[in-house]
Amino acid sequence: MKDLVTDRDCDELIYHLGNLLRLDSSAGTGGQASVARYVAGVLAAEGVPSEQVPGPGGALNLVARLSAQRPDQALIVAAATDVAPATPEGWTQPPFGGVVADGSIWGRGALEPKRALAMGLMLPIIARRRRLALARDLVLVATADGEGDGEAGIRDLARRRPDLLRGSACLAGPGGHDVHVHGRTVVPIRVASMGFVLLRVRTQRADREAVFALAEMLLRLESGRLEPRMCDAGMAFLSGINQALPRGRAVAMRGLRLGGLTSTLLKSFDDPEVRDMASDMTHDTISVARVSAGDGSRRAPDLAEALLALRVLPGRPLDDAVRQLTRQLGDGALIEVVGQVPPTEAPADHPLLAHLMRAVREARPNVIPVPYAAFAGPEPAAMADLGLPTFGFAPLGLPQGFQYGQRQRGCDEGAPIEGILQGFRMFAQATLGWCGTEVGSMAGK
Repeated sequence: MKDLVTDRDCDELIYHLGNLLRLDSSAGTGGQASVARYVAGVLAAEGVPSEQVPGPGGALNLVARLSAQRPDQALIVAAATDVAPATPEGWTQPPFGGVVADGSIWGRGALEPKRALAMGLMLPIIARRRRLALARDLVLVATADGEGDGEAGIRDLARRRPDLLRGSACLAGPGGHDVHVHGRTVVPIRVASMGFVLLRVRTQRADREAVFALAEMLLRLESGRLEPRMCDAGMAFLSGINQALPRGRAVAMRGLRLGGLTSTLLKSFDDPEVRDMASDMTHDTISVARVSAGDGSRRAPDLAEALLALRVLPGRPLDDAVRQLTRQLGDGALIEVVGQVPPTEAPADHPLLAHLMRAVREARPNVIPVPYAAFAGPEPAAMADLGLPTFGFAPLGLPQGFQYGQRQRGCDEGAPIEGILQGFRMFAQATLGWCGTEVGSMAGK
């Protein structure tokens, strides 16, 4: 297929991304509805119809479908409209400024999800402008509550309006950004999403020692990990990384992989981000999201609580991981499940995965595409309920040492424009290529 992306498309991508970044759609503020309305307005100006679907609590979700009269074969491109909260403190550029400076565009969501949303927005625009004849429907989905459990967004849409989500596969969430291993560039494509459980843990002590009791329990979670485990996506990731390792280390890695990943293996990675990714794919993990105690008075509190975020690899029931965590915390912990999203894993032999990996190799012959697992929000589980596999593919060219995982949702979140455009060209070619597009008439569509 000829190159479908023009310089005008690239300029408009950055223009729309900047506008999206300027909309404060912090989770829980209701601002995400303005993002959905912006997307609807842009599509309408290009003659692309969309449907806005209200969700619980004032949420607003959007679905736009370019029809090839094959709805059950559709490719769904989904992105969240809300972002993690951000305050100006600690930022060099305003978190909702969409400022272009120093070769990058800055703002909350510049890495994910608004960059992915902007790229997805351009797909039906390009298809319409090029008069592409689709062999599969192309569907853009923009939903609220991506920072939560999706109950106001994709999960609500899947329950109440599954007709809007008819298709055969979905792209959503992180995946496709460059990482570097011993001088080689690796592009991880997400094939599995970790499950997520948000837990409230309380301690109550009549002797006013609730805070100390809670602190003692949290110390038992200091490592941030539960027992070592490996899912299929983790095994595939290690197999792919072998291609980038020096021969001696690659052979050792194969031996270690058969017996389970160890700290020795993690130390063999020269890039901290790759090391963190591999670590996340070898354990269920636990982190402390918040700790609170007392009512603001000087009286010593007799009740203390913490919010814990538990992430569970595919292949294990969430209840089983919660039971292990309960045992690890010990007696006296009052545990409540606040919200949860189950893990998912797409088939390793799915033709879309093969297509995406081939697209990466064709666009960048020296790059190594590999499958991997990561937490990806509520979209994969919602799509799995409808029988659709979900993959993470929002390519982004990055220099060595960029540390995508740390910068995402951090202060001074920003993405290099050159890398955005490199990723966008590959993304458009891959997705529109999968939809079987050819230059031709769209009469009647």
